[in-house]
Amino acid sequence: MPKVEEVFLEKIYYDKKNMNLIARWRNYETIFPILRTPYDTSPDQQEAWVKKILNDKICQYYYIFHNCQIAGYCGFDKIDGVNRTAEISMLIAPHKQKKGVGKKVTELLLDIAFNRLNINLVYAEVNGNSSNKEFWEKCGFKFDGELRSRKYINKIYYPTIIMSIMQHEWGNDESNGN
Repeated sequence: MPKVEEVFLEKIYYDKKNMNLIARWRNYETIFPILRTPYDTSPDQQEAWVKKILNDKICQYYYIFHNCQIAGYCGFDKIDGVNRTAEISMLIAPHKQKKGVGKKVTELLLDIAFNRLNINLVYAEVNGNSSNKEFWEKCGFKFDGELRSRKYINKIYYPTIIMSIMQHEWGNDESNGN
């Protein structure tokens, strides 16, 4: 795997330039089919989403920076403080994929979840028409189940796969794919 230089996260904030970039990346034909949103995203829609989540207590999102350049966004949705669960999510810019950025971002996010937010279980919902299952497995996530016909993309229903990692599993060699 190529050397991953500096990767860091910064709490998401309103920035028109970043909104435009992210909206464009979300609509790439290699990215769009694996997203939760079944339609193209305009810069105005991306901007509205960021403004909505800035004060939302059930989610926390961050910009991803790789070598001081914006490389996507990531975070948690459906944070449940009672059950101590959260759904993980990330979008890596097409030109930054397959460079180790996603793995590093996942490590940073899991550190936030388990050490700052005191989450017990972090889960991901993976579209069945993508190869993301292997990515999450390499990050220590385990297969939990499948939701049949969950996503409707290009007139076809696809299942989604639910994967998770628990606080006590994180950090050991087995959970990190080592």
